[in-house]
Amino acid sequence: KQMVQDHTISESDLLYLEQQLANLSKAEISTIDSFCLNLIKKYYFLIGLNPSCLENTLSSAKETMLKKQAFQNALQKLYSQSPYDFFSLSYHFQLKPLSDQDESPLEKCVHAINDIAKSSLDYQSWLKQALSFYPVISSFNDYPAHFKNIFFNYQKNIIYKLTNICSAMEEALIDSKKTKAQEKLIIFKNLLSSYQKIADKQEYIDWTNFIKQLAKLSFRVMNNEAFKACNEEFKKIRNDLEDSLIEEKRLVKEAPYLHQIVTSLILLVKETEIFYQQAKREENTLDFSDMAIYAMDILQKNDGLIAHLLQNKYAEIMIDEFQDTSTLQNKILCLISNGHNLFRVGDLKQSIYGFRNARPELMASILETKKDKIFHLEHNY
Repeated sequence: KQMVQDHTISESDLLYLEQQLANLSKAEISTIDSFCLNLIKKYYFLIGLNPSCLENTLSSAKETMLKKQAFQNALQKLYSQSPYDFFSLSYHFQLKPLSDQDESPLEKCVHAINDIAKSSLDYQSWLKQALSFYPVISSFNDYPAHFKNIFFNYQKNIIYKLTNICSAMEEALIDSKKTKAQEKLIIFKNLLSSYQKIADKQEYIDWTNFIKQLAKLSFRVMNNEAFKACNEEFKKIRNDLEDSLIEEKRLVKEAPYLHQIVTSLILLVKETEIFYQQAKREENTLDFSDMAIYAMDILQKNDGLIAHLLQNKYAEIMIDEFQDTSTLQNKILCLISNGHNLFRVGDLKQSIYGFRNARPELMASILETKKDKIFHLEHNY
């Protein structure tokens, strides 16, 4: 009311805000995990779930113990059924018998893959696609199209960053006298321009040649702080690219070995998950990842009957910290939306839940496609 008197807000806006405050008590406010759990408690019978397990969520310590035992069981099964695969994985991951490590590199890898695969929309399809990234090849062009798309999109992102750095370097030197740095900037700019002209051909050899030429380029640091900052960014990207450079001949040579290793690894991943799920059934419990998976099953059951009910129930759905949403969680939100009532709030720079399979690229993709209306919240209150 004071704001109305000060003419900083209108009477109609004040009335609207008061109505929103009154409606706040009717809103369902929760974390995504809590929302999924409540959904499961209400409709558990649709997916044949024992309701008693809903009161018995795994503690972090218990979850770690069950996963470790599941991995050991799966590893023992692999050894008994395929000693060659067992020893190949052991050698590749430097698995040490009787090691006092809490978790071996192989075990960490298996659990990490399982966590990511379960946060996808289809566990089996994700693992199948992961294996497809490691085919036996005779040239880079033998890689599947989806792998090459990912690779060359990454490459375009690198070129975009380098182009911005080049422009910033030019800006930093705009008032300077002609120097060797400016001459090298012309070389840098021409190198980027030349590669951009042939980038659409998507030839791996062109990319390796570009990295080799980039590796020869360096700038002498001058008494120019802006240029110095740009040069640090440039050096990091250049050095990272040089370190990651793999010649096509080496890719072809190592492909059969990597295909065999990844095939064995994914077999171990699947077996570990089977043993883990079995252990949870025996303990009559569930973990946090189960909540989203079971919620998705419920929403898709009976031709999406529950999803349709919720679509009619919620007038508006607001998601805070959207940059920390996983692929599976985002699918759940889309299922309960009527198609035009999702309001997502997020900041890509504040993504902190990568360890829980958050996918900030989901938000980046929405911003790039511009199918949704976008508001830039520039003022922090």
